[in-house]
Amino acid sequence: MFDHIVRSVDEVTRKARAQQTRNAGPVPADVAAVYDWWRASTPDLEGERRLERERVIYRQGLEHAIAAGDHKVIRPHPCPGCGTWGLFWDAARRRAVCAYQPAVDPCVDSDGIANTWSLGHLAYEHVNRLSHQEKAAGGTT
Repeated sequence: MFDHIVRSVDEVTRKARAQQTRNAGPVPADVAAVYDWWRASTPDLEGERRLERERVIYRQGLEHAIAAGDHKVIRPHPCPGCGTWGLFWDAARRRAVCAYQPAVDPCVDSDGIANTWSLGHLAYEHVNRLSHQEKAAGGTT
């Protein structure tokens, strides 16, 4: 778990330094404050650059939960392939798997193997969905 946290903070630090629009000071010693630090150092990001930041933060949140044994964090995500609410975590493949199983399953390949999704893809879909909802409600993105 320690190595996972170190890799996560390193990734955030590299990306934050590349995106910084103002100096937010040194990386916080408290790892729980690293995401707030990133947002504070990049308050003026817009569009795709802001979405990229939020995708990394969301993906890492999923990674942290799974590393701690909480696989239920996958369930609230709709399948990116078919839109159903049947995703589960497959620890062996380290991917979310669609469990949709009707007679004609849109979420299997030609060999009958269920589609799988990386945590990065789930984060991409989630953050984009929230962004579209915010725009539809009249917010800015």
